[in-house]
Amino acid sequence: MHYPKNFSLLLAFALLLVLVPSTSNAQDNVRVKKYKTLELDNKNVINKRKLNKVVPQVVPQQTPTFKMGNTSVSRYLTKDATMITGASLPNLANISIRAPKASSARFSSNQFANPSASKFDLRTINGVSSIKDQGRCGSCWAFCAISSLETAHILQNGVRPNTINLSEQFVLSCSGAGSCGGGQPHKVFDYFETEEEGCPSESSLSYQASDESCPLNPTLTNYKVADWAWVGDNPNQATVAEVKRALGRYAAVETYMWVNTSAARYTSGVLNDDTRTGWGGWHCVQIVGWDDSKGAYLIKNSWGTGWGMNGYAWIKYDVLAMGKLAAWVTATPISNLDGTWYNTDSNTRGITKLIVSNNESTLHCFGSCSPTDCDWDETPLNTVGTGYTAFYDHGFANRNIKLKQLSNGNLEMRIAARYRDNRTDRDDIYIFEKR
Repeated sequence: MHYPKNFSLLLAFALLLVLVPSTSNAQDNVRVKKYKTLELDNKNVINKRKLNKVVPQVVPQQTPTFKMGNTSVSRYLTKDATMITGASLPNLANISIRAPKASSARFSSNQFANPSASKFDLRTINGVSSIKDQGRCGSCWAFCAISSLETAHILQNGVRPNTINLSEQFVLSCSGAGSCGGGQPHKVFDYFETEEEGCPSESSLSYQASDESCPLNPTLTNYKVADWAWVGDNPNQATVAEVKRALGRYAAVETYMWVNTSAARYTSGVLNDDTRTGWGGWHCVQIVGWDDSKGAYLIKNSWGTGWGMNGYAWIKYDVLAMGKLAAWVTATPISNLDGTWYNTDSNTRGITKLIVSNNESTLHCFGSCSPTDCDWDETPLNTVGTGYTAFYDHGFANRNIKLKQLSNGNLEMRIAARYRDNRTDRDDIYIFEKR
């Protein structure tokens, strides 16, 4: 067979093409390997990210044991919570444990309730004053302090619940313990423990729900603080057992608590929502009881009767920091005037003796006459500030009487006689002692 002259050269070139891959194919193979390697690396990174991803912990919520609805404060859920709360947290580093005074030793461990009892409610022993409303002012600190002080005077001094209504506005304006922007109840106790006179009544200085200036001459009373102290060994958080012991011994106990959306909308049941994120703030209430079957405290709030169960609520022992900065308070003893009082001047020609009765609501005077004292009969006795007033109309004369107990226990009477006949009007002062 005859081959072209350069056949051998052409055959060698063809074999070379078959045996040696092209440069472009080699590059493509490299690209494939790189791509597969990159794909594998990306999968490893993704897998690692899945392994290291922080999955939010789902905390199972307790089944609600309470009901919610529109309340007197639910409209504030879109506003600043301090408008309806107002308990300011003190610097715990500056808080020291207060030991009870010797005067507080007069209360036994079960003076008002057995702390071992399964339940207790101050309302069953007429130990609470009326429900009040702090309005749009962060003054809960004033209301829980005054509510506790009222309970102290009701149970420790025998004051009738329907006759004591102290002025939160005076506390807000004059005590220096806080403002509508917040305050601290223990500073209210400090104030009425050190002042010579006690808190005025609501009728003499009504609540305005605003920061008003302190009046120059408020009508003060003898509703003072004798002693107060933190509940338990840790002011920041009292235990359930410590709160029960304080209620059993002193009856008057306030506490801080955290208010959340559920608390603001609470209408009944046992509040067990411990949420402390989102809308909310520190609040102060009075603890007025407990019930172990519910595992809850009974509280008295300051949001009016349009909240909760006519102003009251059951709150689980271990939620919303119940027991935080809890404190008890005692009342300065008030001598009951009921009894027979005799003029210290045995030769007086005026009032010889007087009888106070019916829990200081009735006055019965006797005047100097011969051969026996004149009986002036009974007349109503009214409490005004730190004293009492009474009035007699005997036809021929009107007599205005003012009574005030002195520091030594005696009773001072100032009597203004205004005659309708020819006799001269007169003003007299008598001192009486109880026998």
